[in-house]
Amino acid sequence: MNTKRLTFGMINTLLVCGFSTIDSLDFSEQHIDFGQSLYAKDKKLEPVDYSRIEDEIYKQRFEAMDSEVPFAFNQLVKSSLERYLKYPEKSELLIGLAKLYQPIFDNILLVEGVPQEFAYLPIVESAVDLNAVSHKGAKGLWQFMPGTAELYGLRINEYIDERKDPEKSTKAAAQYLKDLHKNYDNWLLALAAYNCGPGNVNKAIRRSGGKKDFWEIRQFLPRETRYYVPRFIAANYLMNYYTSHNMVPMAPYTDFSFDHLLVVDRNVNLYDLAEELNVSIESIKQLNPALVSDVILGAEEPIKLKVPYPLYQEKSALTEANDAIAEPEETINLPELVRLEGKYTSNLKTEVLTPQIPKEI
Repeated sequence: MNTKRLTFGMINTLLVCGFSTIDSLDFSEQHIDFGQSLYAKDKKLEPVDYSRIEDEIYKQRFEAMDSEVPFAFNQLVKSSLERYLKYPEKSELLIGLAKLYQPIFDNILLVEGVPQEFAYLPIVESAVDLNAVSHKGAKGLWQFMPGTAELYGLRINEYIDERKDPEKSTKAAAQYLKDLHKNYDNWLLALAAYNCGPGNVNKAIRRSGGKKDFWEIRQFLPRETRYYVPRFIAANYLMNYYTSHNMVPMAPYTDFSFDHLLVVDRNVNLYDLAEELNVSIESIKQLNPALVSDVILGAEEPIKLKVPYPLYQEKSALTEANDAIAEPEETINLPELVRLEGKYTSNLKTEVLTPQIPKEI
């Protein structure tokens, strides 16, 4: 018998299955912060002892990811990864939520020319929670501060906060990351700047003697950022190899599908609009999380509102509209919507937009 192969197989099994023990956890938390315990005692960057077979397996898996982002496997990344593996139920929820939004993230990142690996950044930023709010006031999946959000075209007022709009906030985040990459020509430095600001990264580069590698300037960065990048790398490992650790994506069922994009160009009470459309207020709010008020001020700036099929339409009308979805450039004209003219909006238009998120993971 090949003893070496047997030993390797046993340790590989341990790597896959050995992190299944979990303590009693409180799953009521909306914002899951892995890695916080690392802050208690700063860790120096240390090379991994690859004589340990499980570390060699990790190393090989990272190399197989073949990313445009310069991933590295070291003790800091391993510590962050072990936090995800230590709490599989929480990690399964993060994986499920990330997969729920991934079609939106992937499409926008591709268009903007940002590596697909950044689709997993919201795991670190917000625990993939649209309603996440930091103690500093950052909000949404991508945790935009108000100033940066407005700089990249996101509206924020008492009626609407587009930091909570999955599509618009993702586009803004992709553009911001792309601009940061232009400054540093390095995605890990761009990521660090996304977290702590370009000023802090520039200062760290100067203090390091002009080095432009994250691991070489890490000690000069703010404490949070030192662990932010390793956590992002660990999150990418998790999304690529969760099945190797016997994890199954879990997420609460959320129906993001919609069938009409209405352009509202007058002030509208959301409850009145929902009543006229004969759809639930809950469905409108779920499809339009950027709405933070029950009033839409479309007169100031037209707002595109996602709505499901109006429930009062005849079955034949639904069939006709459903057929039209196959032709995205065609506009659906619904007579029932015209009667809103003059009451809530001078011109309530309908467009067809194919849903980007499947109903099930």
